[in-house]
Amino acid sequence: MTFAKDQLQGNAVEHADFGVDTKCMIGGREYAKHPSHWYEDGNVGFLVEEVAFLVHRGVISRKSPVMKTLIVSSPTVILDDAVPPYDEVPVKGVPFIKLGVEDRAIAFAHVLDFVYPDTIPFSTAPELTTVDVMGLVRFTHKYLIRDLKAWAVARLENKHILVVQDKWVMGTLKGRYSQNPGFCVDIIQFSIDCQLPQFLPVAYYALATMEWSDQPQDAALCLDRLSSAVRCRIIEGYSALIKAVKTRGSNMYENGLTEDRCPEGEDDCAQVWADLWSNPQERWMNLLTHPLEELEFILVEVVENESLCVECYTKLETETREFHDELMNRLAQLFRLE
Repeated sequence: MTFAKDQLQGNAVEHADFGVDTKCMIGGREYAKHPSHWYEDGNVGFLVEEVAFLVHRGVISRKSPVMKTLIVSSPTVILDDAVPPYDEVPVKGVPFIKLGVEDRAIAFAHVLDFVYPDTIPFSTAPELTTVDVMGLVRFTHKYLIRDLKAWAVARLENKHILVVQDKWVMGTLKGRYSQNPGFCVDIIQFSIDCQLPQFLPVAYYALATMEWSDQPQDAALCLDRLSSAVRCRIIEGYSALIKAVKTRGSNMYENGLTEDRCPEGEDDCAQVWADLWSNPQERWMNLLTHPLEELEFILVEVVENESLCVECYTKLETETREFHDELMNRLAQLFRLE
């Protein structure tokens, strides 16, 4: 049975609605206090997008050498005198550090969820979506929070983004990648930015085998976010992949069988082969346009058919699985970080 990783549960919004009632003025600009990570005894603040965080420099400095440097080198910004409806209790003498324009408040909030022991998410906490975890990786990569980055990367590998080590990919390819080329582009950009080559191959493959005629007219515009070198790599990689499919596919076990397609002469087994090859042109087209999906179809729908004799079952399952794994490994060679 095929499976799909749990990013199919839904997408996260890029900017969280924190539901903040209390606001403050910092440097002449209005910010919303984060509801969880505004600690009244905090001694350093961070400004991310439209949200203000007040935390403890010792806690954050121990986790991130980059933020430790920012705290030491950044000038102090004093909270402005409060004017209703703003908070009437300004925090005097506390430095507030404005992070980069590319940083996201929700990602920083997730980082703090893990940094502060009392707020580490447990099983009752909301599940982090793919976008959430990718944002967590981006933030921890930039600010060198290594242990949390390692956890988030492992989370992506195990639950969210396909890697070549996955045994089955068809369900997620059809359910998420093939339906959303922009998602594939996001993964490629994310992988390049964060130096995570393991997430590149399947995203590249999905774009290379994309049925663009089934997509909205403006779907291909997402490719403009990729460099010309990356777009060329998609085309070149697909050509090399098709060559490998033709070479290995022509030597598949079922191609060398007799007309009855069963060396033991089993009638039920022969019927399975007849059904499989009822339309050879369509099957080869599927193998050339979507090789991974076609091979997994054989493994799931044909190999698991109880009508196959022992010899046909064993050889077909072994060779198809080897073919599938060879292509997955080839993807890792074709689509990698340069």
